[in-house]
Amino acid sequence: MKKAILITIIVLILVISGGVTVYANKDSEIFDTLFPENIKAERYIKRIERLFPEKIGDYEIYIYGGSDNKIRNQNECENLPGAEVCLTELTAEYRQNNGNNIVFVIISKITKDKEAYLKFLKENSFQSVLNNYKVMRLEKHEIYWLPASDKIDSIGTQEGTFVKNDGGGESYNYASLATGDNIVTQYFIKNYPPIAENK
Repeated sequence: MKKAILITIIVLILVISGGVTVYANKDSEIFDTLFPENIKAERYIKRIERLFPEKIGDYEIYIYGGSDNKIRNQNECENLPGAEVCLTELTAEYRQNNGNNIVFVIISKITKDKEAYLKFLKENSFQSVLNNYKVMRLEKHEIYWLPASDKIDSIGTQEGTFVKNDGGGESYNYASLATGDNIVTQYFIKNYPPIAENK
């Protein structure tokens, strides 16, 4: 019954508005209720993938691990004290074009027991300030924050460098403390800022 009402409302919107705006954005969340859960999840992932620009300043998304996908998508569950937390993580590696700096960007949506996950983040990180916002650090090379957007539960960046090995492979180094001063972290914190400023 609810689905029939929603379909009727969508049809009315299309008729009244001429359908131009809504149809142009047919992957909008307004249509999600018409699909089964697995298709809803795919639609969500496609929307989040568009949050990763191809280039940010002198950094560009790098395809790694022999994959064709520039953005890695993982669904995983983890046992935390007293809870099983599940989340969808989308990760992109940005590499500096004329240097060896890298920044991984991880956008997460918690699909099971959000409260337990947020509690774990707060209890196992130390607070820091970036651009006058409170951010969290789980490890020295990582910066995480909880964005104000209700479509994303957390964003993290990991700063490091890559080194070419003699055999043609590469290794990563995360020895330095993440500063958040790089253009990639700055882009994401400005466009998807934390919930509240550091007052």
